[in-house]
Amino acid sequence: VRSISVSGQCLRTALPDRGSITVTADNRDKNLQTATKKTTESYEELKKAVQKLGLKNVELQTSEYVVDEIREWEKDKSVFKGYRARMGLQVTTSEFARLGEVIAIASNQSLKEVGSLRTFLSDEKNREERTACLEEAIGHAQIKAAKMAKAAGAKLGRVLQLQEEGASNPQPPPPMYEARMLKSAMNDAMPAPPSVDAANQKISLSIQAVYSLE
Repeated sequence: VRSISVSGQCLRTALPDRGSITVTADNRDKNLQTATKKTTESYEELKKAVQKLGLKNVELQTSEYVVDEIREWEKDKSVFKGYRARMGLQVTTSEFARLGEVIAIASNQSLKEVGSLRTFLSDEKNREERTACLEEAIGHAQIKAAKMAKAAGAKLGRVLQLQEEGASNPQPPPPMYEARMLKSAMNDAMPAPPSVDAANQKISLSIQAVYSLE
């Protein structure tokens, strides 16, 4: 059976439909219980304030919970300075444009670490975009095969083999916002929460097709 092998490609962009940001409560104290208590209280206060925002399709997740001893080298020996407790809250929502309101809450509550702001495609939208891209790649391969068959004086027949290869999933971009808010800045008036914008993400894949020639 005479056949022809061709490849088909698709490259498309999609606007993210979800975003996330992480806010971390961080406290130090000579007493272990005091350090952990302050951090836990800050975390719970933050969580309640975020819940009151009523963000759509929101997911709240503890991103870290760490308690460490603080030690510093003094005169060639390690000296105990106290304890440090950290607890992070990751906020993910489909209303990523409103994540600036989470930044404002962090500022109002004197939380010094806000970072890892990202926008990305949800699993559902990623599947939809990949399916559409796959159809586009197959169509591209068929058009190429038909032109090649015509140029060779033949007629394109049925598909003998079809295989997806070289697919790439959209990856969240690097953090768009990273802040270490100084305590002195907390005393200043906080401006209106910024609106978060998202950049299109690229989706690409290729297929290999084999057609019979008539």
